[in-house]
Amino acid sequence: MMGPGAFESLITAIRRETALAQDLRAALADQRGAIASNDAEKLLASLDAVEKTLLTLAEARTLRTEIMASLTGDPKLPLGQLESLRREPLPFALDDARRELKRAATAVRDDVRINQAILTRAVENGEAFLQALFTSALGPVPTYADAERAPEPKARPGMILNRRA
Repeated sequence: MMGPGAFESLITAIRRETALAQDLRAALADQRGAIASNDAEKLLASLDAVEKTLLTLAEARTLRTEIMASLTGDPKLPLGQLESLRREPLPFALDDARRELKRAATAVRDDVRINQAILTRAVENGEAFLQALFTSALGPVPTYADAERAPEPKARPGMILNRRA
């Protein structure tokens, strides 16, 4: 049966996932800051940080799945159902690590929703700005280069343009 020591690697893996979730939250906060300050370079850096953290988080989850498989025989067993396999309560450290991971995951979900709303608004505002910039209610769009000008009408030979002359 699974003794308290058998859970040490699982506790370590869960704590690692929790730390990565906190790193992800920090990258999402950086992303919001970059948008607020209109800093494209910082936004790209935050996108890279989010991507790297997500990849590392996926690896950590794979490791946790492998540990769960070795402990329970079922890699897909949710952490919340571990207690049902034992006749005694789970070690406090494991229970605490599970709660912290759940809190961190909920916070990440909330941050992602906030960032999605901010990015959606930023895109909509950018589109509205471009629409206003390139739409003119005053008539034809002005041109700037000689090649873009419409040809000017040429006077016909023998036609008087100025009667006073």
